[in-house]
Amino acid sequence: MEKHNILGKKAEASAAFKEKLIALTAWIFIIFCTCVVFYFSKIGLQTLFLTSNKHFTLKHIDVKAQALPEGVQGLVDVEFLTESLQLHVDTDNLFDVDLKKVQKSILKQICIDSAEVSYRFPDTIKIRYYEKMPVARLSSQSLIDKNGFILPDGRSDLILPQIFSAKAHKPGTTISTKVDDENTKANNEAILNCLHFIQFNETFRMKYKNAAQFLGHDEFASMEILKVKSVSQHDPDALTVMLTGVKEVLLADNTRLKIPVDNIEIGIRRACIAIIQNAMANKTTRRIDARYNSTATE
Repeated sequence: MEKHNILGKKAEASAAFKEKLIALTAWIFIIFCTCVVFYFSKIGLQTLFLTSNKHFTLKHIDVKAQALPEGVQGLVDVEFLTESLQLHVDTDNLFDVDLKKVQKSILKQICIDSAEVSYRFPDTIKIRYYEKMPVARLSSQSLIDKNGFILPDGRSDLILPQIFSAKAHKPGTTISTKVDDENTKANNEAILNCLHFIQFNETFRMKYKNAAQFLGHDEFASMEILKVKSVSQHDPDALTVMLTGVKEVLLADNTRLKIPVDNIEIGIRRACIAIIQNAMANKTTRRIDARYNSTATE
């Protein structure tokens, strides 16, 4: 008797499970059909009211660089950029334009750092982009950004320090020490050392008690004194820096500064302090070797 009861309960459980499975399958089918209907309805409505609507025909491509001074020619040729996007004015419908695809195409341009693409209804694609920012000129033939990426020559509005290189570098490439040729590796390492010094000098701040009488404040950015014209590395342990004159601290134009490669911070501190101390003694600084706390004055 107990055996029959167990078998009966199993049959009831099995029937209940099958009923639930059938109900779940039915709900999945209903949801699937609803999604299919919604999807094709959306496509149909978009085709009927949007992509086939002449009111949304592309009439304008509004392309503009951000953070560029008024009237300055950037590194990007806007006309070439616009043509490369393969957008057809008076032909394409705004809703047929894939904004992500357009953005991806823009970011392939070597001079562009970031870009935003959006619709401006009813007939315009709006494009705003930021160029990569050069921090130095590389042997007067090209520009280089903070990451060692080579940009084409341009931006005559920018007064940038120059890094001397024994070799020419193709725009669109990145300076790297991961190369097989030893001469190329040494040249690239020298460029990166120079680049590191420029970046460090532009962001480094220091305090010196006697700076206030010349600069107006005792805490100052090192670049207020060390205004770099050019940087090169001829010695294995030092960078050679040519400085622009700063009359407030009696620093002569074309002053030559030697900075230790392995400790740029201490080199900058020594140079700034030496210049201020010379100014306190009413001496013009002509040459500095920050490796040995050595200066030449007149």
